[in-house]
Amino acid sequence: MMSPRSCIKIFPSLSTHIGPTYPAQRVFPTPYLQAFDPFLLLDIITLHPPSKHLHPIPHPYYGLERISYLIHGHKTYHHPSGEPDVQPAGSVHWLQAGTTTTLRESVSISEAHPPPFHEVQIWIQLPRAHKHRPATTKVWSGNDLPIVHPSNSRTRIRILCGALQEIQSKIQSSAESNVLHITLQNDSLTLPIPARLKAAVYVLSGHVQVESQRIDAFQIAIFGEGESLRIQGHGSLILLSGVPLKEPIARQGSLITHTKEALMQAFHNYQNDTMETKRQ
Repeated sequence: MMSPRSCIKIFPSLSTHIGPTYPAQRVFPTPYLQAFDPFLLLDIITLHPPSKHLHPIPHPYYGLERISYLIHGHKTYHHPSGEPDVQPAGSVHWLQAGTTTTLRESVSISEAHPPPFHEVQIWIQLPRAHKHRPATTKVWSGNDLPIVHPSNSRTRIRILCGALQEIQSKIQSSAESNVLHITLQNDSLTLPIPARLKAAVYVLSGHVQVESQRIDAFQIAIFGEGESLRIQGHGSLILLSGVPLKEPIARQGSLITHTKEALMQAFHNYQNDTMETKRQ
């Protein structure tokens, strides 16, 4: 029998902005929770008009993998290779930044793409051995992301990255990690999570309960050791699990390295525009 995990800590998310334009709910890093190794950042972005939110400045990336999951909305990414990536609702825009690259993102809110715009953005630390690989991007459609409906259940699980038991997403991180979007409808669910993985749940909407602990919307719960997670309630949530890298981090915004010297070099590359991004 699999031993259940219990909640050991709950943290609130904080209202913030990404750059000067995008309002966001930041789950981490915050003063309460700096990171959740190998995950570096979790942001939830919800936009309505006016248009001042739609065209942020270019943003540099290095030393990370980024999942941009659009629950609702339409987005375009412009990068140095010239041809843009177009991301519809239900899809994931995947970035692996082994070398310094930059993206400028624009959001479409129109009759064809009505509000709200709702995005989940996750950064995963790139292991040291994978640094210096060419930066790549790809849009994975909703059809590329497996959906699991547990038997006798109205629950839906979309595998954004990694796997759920033997069912694998087409998106695989260089760090062993899994990202699930779970929709519970007054239901209960038991998920197997191997003991070697750390696990956390962020509630996007509604509320859920794990063992005797209630977790409300805009809260993240960190779980202890075990081999399974029993969740019940009604809501939408993101489940993160992964094997900690336990590697040193030197960081400035979205430039992630292992030493201060490498961080200075990444910033130099950004300032001097010595970047290249390949589309898969």
